[in-house]
Amino acid sequence: MKTVSLESKRKKITDWVNKIEDKEVLDQMIDFINNSEKTIYDPAYEASLSGKEKIEYWKKVGISGDELLRRVYAHIDTLPWKK
Repeated sequence: MKTVSLESKRKKITDWVNKIEDKEVLDQMIDFINNSEKTIYDPAYEASLSGKEKIEYWKKVGISGDELLRRVYAHIDTLPWKK
């Protein structure tokens, strides 16, 4: 049985991709690869995490500017001097 190393598989895929001339197809492939590796944001899971775990989760998932502002405002509203 012939075994193929991971490096040779990567080289074959890279060579194949380099031969593609349609830029739109390449852009779609790159977008798919970039999005398929990201974890989808799950508010219920995030709520179960501690402070440091949330920061690591946000780094992995990414967080939008709107979501960040919403959280900052919600945190400010919980401060004792705000009540």
